[in-house]
Amino acid sequence: MAIRIRRSAAFLLSFLFIISTFFCTSEAKAENHKVDRSLEKRTYDVLTEGQILEGITIGIDPGHQSHANHDTEPQSPGSSVMKAKCSSGTEGLTTGTPEYEVNLKVSLKLASLLEKQGATVIMTRTENDVDVSNIERASIMNDNNVCLAVRIHCNGGYNTAVKGAFMLVPEKGCTDYYDENVRAARAIIDEYCLETGIQKIKDNGLTYRDDQTGFNWCTRPIVCIEMGHLSNAQEELLLIDDAFQDKMARGLYKGLVKFFTEKVQPSPTPTPSIVTDGSIGTAKCLAKSYMNLRKGPGTSYAKVGTLPGAAIVKVYQKSGNWYKIYYKGQYCWASGDYLSVTMYPSSSASTVPTATAAPYPSATKVPSPSTISDSSIGTAKCLAKSYMNLRKGPGTSYTKVGTLPGATIVKVYQKSGNWYKIYYKGQYCWASGDYLSVELNTSPSSSASAAQSSDGSIGTARCLAKSYMNLRKGPGTSYAKVGTLPGATVVKVYQKSGNWYKIYYKGKYCWASGDYLSFKPAF
Repeated sequence: MAIRIRRSAAFLLSFLFIISTFFCTSEAKAENHKVDRSLEKRTYDVLTEGQILEGITIGIDPGHQSHANHDTEPQSPGSSVMKAKCSSGTEGLTTGTPEYEVNLKVSLKLASLLEKQGATVIMTRTENDVDVSNIERASIMNDNNVCLAVRIHCNGGYNTAVKGAFMLVPEKGCTDYYDENVRAARAIIDEYCLETGIQKIKDNGLTYRDDQTGFNWCTRPIVCIEMGHLSNAQEELLLIDDAFQDKMARGLYKGLVKFFTEKVQPSPTPTPSIVTDGSIGTAKCLAKSYMNLRKGPGTSYAKVGTLPGAAIVKVYQKSGNWYKIYYKGQYCWASGDYLSVTMYPSSSASTVPTATAAPYPSATKVPSPSTISDSSIGTAKCLAKSYMNLRKGPGTSYTKVGTLPGATIVKVYQKSGNWYKIYYKGQYCWASGDYLSVELNTSPSSSASAAQSSDGSIGTARCLAKSYMNLRKGPGTSYAKVGTLPGATVVKVYQKSGNWYKIYYKGKYCWASGDYLSFKPAF
């Protein structure tokens, strides 16, 4: 009987253990499910939400290129330190896969994700066989006024045990967008590492640099990600895998979405009670690209630097229409013609009106035939984004006598080689045809007819590429590359061969693919 009771008790205990284990396991599963849902929320998985990035322009710079360019260029504006224009980067430890290939593949995947959400994407390159220097890459970002530029790289080193990802950020004194850059870098590295499982290195994943040419020449917000180490055999196999590259692109995408959609509280305008640095207000640069800074309050003073478009600086003194500001470690003067100035309420200069002058005024009207003898032979439109130089004669060896703002239309009076004599602001001067869209008169009585026939062109073409297109020595990709044609540039066409067109650009004839051109007249 005692044995039977012990057996019954043992059975009852076993039954209770099974029941309790079942409920504990169920609770654990529910808790795990709750954690997973939280992680899903953190990843900003918004691919199905629609055009959430509409109106935002994002620059992507796939690092390096297949052939290094060891010619040098200044590390920063005005610097005597010279660095190679562009290297070919590192390569995989075991497979030898070049970094530039990985960078481009991930960049193209990222661009596709961003464009699906309505973003405008500007690429510095879309193929590996290019020759684009670091300054040119920065200029592409500046010219397109990107909201954020992201440089895409992989890292390498002698220590093959090191692995992980990190962000490069411009040092505080190198940029006007320091806080914005840091916020972007943190958002990108957090989401990238969460999506890919690659660990952050260098503490919080951020490293600050002041020796990067691509940073120092860029006047827009910019960061650079080192996605991992190709010099580590384990990480290399991940970085070169196509399916894993989808994850890499997705992580970068989520970080960018996080950066552009998270709410940021604006910093309050400083009140007189807390302004201790002697400033009397702030000024925003209205110039499209940049404006000159002077040693004193006037154009007769030496130029000491430039202030990028949209940059905001503090004002310390006013003299006439000139403002003393502090920028990149020095006090200098900026013209009020290109500034929007806001004075602190307690400042004696508070009555100074906000500057309303456009940085690039509209073209001066050409005098009518009643005031000058109008023997013009055609018109020309300035293609430069900001302005082009005007010379005393037909060549760069002649003295500069002024500038012609972008999009200005003027009359042409004479042609000499690729130079055109125009009338602008009360004087005759010469402008290079490299930066002009010229339409000469076709009337038989016009003296332009002879110039037009000797020109030999059969039409004009406009570059449709977002950044630039390659130019070749002959009509095909098998011919050597001889330069690049910037987006929106208009050039003359002289010959057609299949889908290739012979054009004249920067003092030489070369060939451009019809895939990236629009024509007038249509061929």
